[in-house]
Amino acid sequence: MVWFYLIVYGVAFGVLSSIAVKKRNRDPANWFLIGLFFGVFGLLAAVLVDKLENPVQQPKPSPPSDSQENFDPSLLTKKCPDCAETIKLEARVCRFCQHRFSEDEVQQQVGQLREGHEKQLEAKRKSIEAEKAARLKLMETHWECPWCHHLNPLASRRSSSCTG
Repeated sequence: MVWFYLIVYGVAFGVLSSIAVKKRNRDPANWFLIGLFFGVFGLLAAVLVDKLENPVQQPKPSPPSDSQENFDPSLLTKKCPDCAETIKLEARVCRFCQHRFSEDEVQQQVGQLREGHEKQLEAKRKSIEAEKAARLKLMETHWECPWCHHLNPLASRRSSSCTG
């Protein structure tokens, strides 16, 4: 009697496994056999097979693009002194209250923001260079344990035991 139930459950799991993989362009006959012999584990494998083979990959952080390094005044805004609405930085006339900005005033605002942007970039570059120099200096005097990633002085490199 137990054999009968085992066969019925095996066939049921085999059919379910073959149905689960049929939508994914897999061979249903092989998956029927896997479901038949492995039961619920075969069905679970059939359901998860695509997720295990093609895991969702996290997007890689992109390197700084030209848009982050190049100053683009068309993306920036300013506040109108009359109506306090936000308008484009290069606008000479407010679209809300028709306040007029002189050409010199617009160029001065763009120039000030461009200088600020360049100073920020220069400060960022200097901090990156300082960090690289600090890492190089640390690498000259220390080594990283391959097992625990603990930084040890070079003098203890010859010791065979990890102290980290």
